[in-house]
Amino acid sequence: KAKEFSNIVQKKIVKCEKVKGSNEFLKKNFKKINLFISTGTPEEEIIRILKKTNIYDLFKTVLGSPNTKKQHISFILKNNNLSPKEVVFIGDSKTDYCAAKSFDMDFILRSHKFNTGLSKNFKGHKFNNFYELEQLIKI
Repeated sequence: KAKEFSNIVQKKIVKCEKVKGSNEFLKKNFKKINLFISTGTPEEEIIRILKKTNIYDLFKTVLGSPNTKKQHISFILKNNNLSPKEVVFIGDSKTDYCAAKSFDMDFILRSHKFNTGLSKNFKGHKFNNFYELEQLIKI
């Protein structure tokens, strides 16, 4: 049953509408900047989803559960010889924000209808779609 549910969810995610400008942003910038994914989605699932949407190869590293976002950040920093000041964490949840702040890392919030409380109280940089992000970070 769990496998069946997982397959249904993956199919819906692959078909769902993407954040405006996300594919263009990724394809335009993946050679200029190192892109990593840290998600609470099970790692095997997120890899399958990214492969089905033809964007898996745009990321240097893709990390998911069961490891935590703090573990992901630590792994990314260590394995890419990066300091937290060389990385910007882009996320949409309090978990993302807290993980970035635990490393004293810059954080940019993607605002959407499911995080209005966080977005309203967040004092840092925010964006709704990737066209706005591109203007914000000027790569």
